Amino acid sequence: MGVRKFLVNQAGSLGGRNKLHAAAIEHKMGINASCTCVMQFDGAKGWMVGAPNTGIQNMFVMMNLARILVGLQGLGQCELATQNAIRYAQERKQGKASNGKEQIIEHADVRRMLLQMNATTEGARVLAYETGMYVDIAKHHADAPVREEAPDWVDLHTPPAKPRGTEAAAERGGVLGKGLA
Repeated sequence: MGVRKFLVNQAGSLGGRNKLHAAAIEHKMGINASCTCVMQFDGAKGWMVGAPNTGIQNMFVMMNLARILVGLQGLGQCELATQNAIRYAQERKQGKASNGKEQIIEHADVRRMLLQMNATTEGARVLAYETGMYVDIAKHHADAPVREEAPDWVDLHTPPAKPRGTEAAAERGGVLGKGLA
């Protein structure tokens, strides 16, 4: 359904407001510039978009793409956190490591944490990139059997693509601006 904010008169000019309103604003972690809200359409006039009985299929296409894109946002946050943590560990001096150096990057446990962050980030990157690649294969591959199998891969790997990136980014919330805090 397409629902306009203002109705259009027969002459093509703007008419009165349609009967819809934002009932509540959604508070989403880390996405402050995206106004997501609950809409009320009580008594609103709407128009069918697309063919009858295809709305749920169209919605899932949109939602699967959104999952991949949100996973990529999380991946970007993971990469930023990893880069910040490495830079911080290279600059921060504290005590002496077993090899006599003062930077905390020389400490074994700090190196382990940085390597874990890097491995998690690269894992999220591979999952997101491969899922996107198979979306392209499903649409554009020259070989029909390959094109027909690709959606199965996308269907299987899209659901974990979002949480892999976003959960790892949320785990590093304290790292984005403060080093290894």
